[in-house]
Formats: sequence, structure tokens, C-alpha cells
Amino acid sequence: MPAIAPIILLSAVGAVVVGLIVVVAVGSRKQREQQIAEIFAQSGLVRERKPFDSGADARWVPFASLPQLKGGAGRVTWCASGAIDGHEVVAIEHRYVVSTGQVTAVVVHTCVACRCPDFWPAIELKAEHLLHRLADRLGASDLEVESERFNRRWRVSASDTDLALAILTPEVQAMLEDAPRNETWSIGLGWIRVVRKGVLKPEDLAVLLRRPGELLALVPAEMLESPASEAESSQ
Repeated sequence: MPAIAPIILLSAVGAVVVGLIVVVAVGSRKQREQQIAEIFAQSGLVRERKPFDSGADARWVPFASLPQLKGGAGRVTWCASGAIDGHEVVAIEHRYVVSTGQVTAVVVHTCVACRCPDFWPAIELKAEHLLHRLADRLGASDLEVESERFNRRWRVSASDTDLALAILTPEVQAMLEDAPRNETWSIGLGWIRVVRKGVLKPEDLAVLLRRPGELLALVPAEMLESPASEAESSQ
């Protein structure tokens, strides 16, 4: 019997430790949720849990073409929409599960979209990596701009090079030079979309919500008015 006492004691201590870990984890989640709720309240966006019954929801439209959002609208865990600094904004969190049979992982993306002119070309900005540099040596180069730091950070493709360069001004380049490695951009079809992979800290979410609008504010005024509107105003 005396030999059993240490085992019982260790079991009791283990149960207490596990209980404390659970309490701390639950408290941390509640604190994070409160911080996120405050961020949306301050930004003027209204968040909705499990918002999409189908991909037909208009709020899903800006993100429907993003290939990294596997599983489509049904994998969106929340959606927030409204206006920031006068710009229409939609934000979502998207989660899907990847399983190798032995390991299961949840892949999380947080995406924010802001309206831009419909005539803007398709522009994709992805992280530059070693395979891209090898492709450059084979002649498969991408769109390059004045900033070497920007060129080292981003792999850029565009459906219209001239219009893309008019949008990616030196000011825009400076904004994006130090972007986090988990961030990508997709511009076109009337929307600026920025995506970050991974679960975001509340302070990072607050910054991300304003990223598309910040880029839009750096674009020259002539790129914010469609050619058709300019022609009409000159008549």
C-alpha cells in the first residue's frame, strides 16, 4: 500500500496541471476573442459567424478565385463587412484540413478585400523564392519595378504590364517591400485582395484590415477613374 501513495500523488498533481493548462487556454481564447471583437467594433465592420450557405453570397465573390482557399465558401468561419475610410471592405477567415493519414493539420487564411476600379488588370504578388530565381535564368522572368528590395520580395505577374506599373508606383513598392512572408496580394476583377496564412494575432488583424485601403490611397488619382468616366466628363 505505501508504494501506491506516490503514484496517487503524482496522478493528482498531473490532473491539477492539466486542469490549469485547460483554464489558461480557455482564458487566452476568451481574451483573444474580446480583443478581436474590439478591433471590428473600432473599424466599423460587422462580423458574422458561419456566414455562407453557399458560394452565391456576394461577400464571397472577391475571394472565389483565390486558389489557396480550398473547400470554397463552406470553409469560411467568419465574415466581416462594412466600410473603412470610405472604402467597401470584406474580410473572412477560411480554414480547411489537410491529412496525410498520419498527420492532420488545419490550414488557416485570413483575407481582406477592398473595392478598386473594374478596369484594373489582374496582378498577382507572391513571395519570391529559389525556384523563381532558377526560372529567371531560363528566361521565365516576372514583372520588375524600380525597387530592388521589392523585386527580391515579390514575384509579380500581370495581365497588362503598363497598367500594372501605373498601379505599382514607387510609393506602393515602398509599402510592400517589408510585407510579411506569409502575405500575398491578388488585384483585379474590381477588388484588391490581401491574404495572410496562419492564425493572426489581434494586432496583426487590425493592421491587415487596412492594408488594401492603404495601397489604394497610394495609387495616382488618374488610376482611380475609369477611362469611360474620363471620356464622359470631357464631353
